[in-house]
Amino acid sequence: MKRILTLVCAFMFVFALVSAQTAPVAFAHAEPKDCTPPIGGTVDTVPTQVVCKTGQAMDPKESSLSVFNAAGEQVDLGDSAVDLNDPDRLTISVSLDTAKITDGVYTVKYITLSSDDNEQDQGEFTFTVKLATAAETPSAPETPAAVETPTAVETEMPAATRAATETAAQTEPTATPEPAQATETPATAVVTTLPATGGQVNYVWYVLIAVAGLVILSAGALILARARR
Repeated sequence: MKRILTLVCAFMFVFALVSAQTAPVAFAHAEPKDCTPPIGGTVDTVPTQVVCKTGQAMDPKESSLSVFNAAGEQVDLGDSAVDLNDPDRLTISVSLDTAKITDGVYTVKYITLSSDDNEQDQGEFTFTVKLATAAETPSAPETPAAVETPTAVETEMPAATRAATETAAQTEPTATPEPAQATETPATAVVTTLPATGGQVNYVWYVLIAVAGLVILSAGALILARARR
């Protein structure tokens, strides 16, 4: 009988020990359990705020977050507050001064008062900022924008060609009218001389014929006059 009791007691002791080791750890008081940026984690962009979820409801008037850089300078905006839109009062946040956030390790200090057991808790955790500057450098090959300089050459070339065409256009009209005037004068001269010479030749023949007729008539008249005598 004693052996049975001893075995039962030993079994219960081992069971209690194993249960104690394997049981999930409960968050004491209103300690942060999940945060953004993550507790002990690293982010590659500048965070704008720190937001944490706690294990118990918090008293909004007695709970706060503050953030410091490696030099001990406070880098938050001092607007830490419990989210009143969260009915469980498990969310607390604080905004960061992004102008002060650079690569480095940041420490978040918290003070919370649990609304469940009215016990205060305080502590701290860290997160790291490592900005992805190397990923931003590919934007530098925007040098093709500099290749747009040929547009300056393209604007200068038409200006030169326009000046050349304008000067050529001004000189060409003065040279072309001269041959037109030279060809018109001989045409008028030929038209006026040909009819004039033709008219003179015909008139001379008419005069000669008329004179010959008069001579013949005069001779005939003389012959008739002598015959009558």
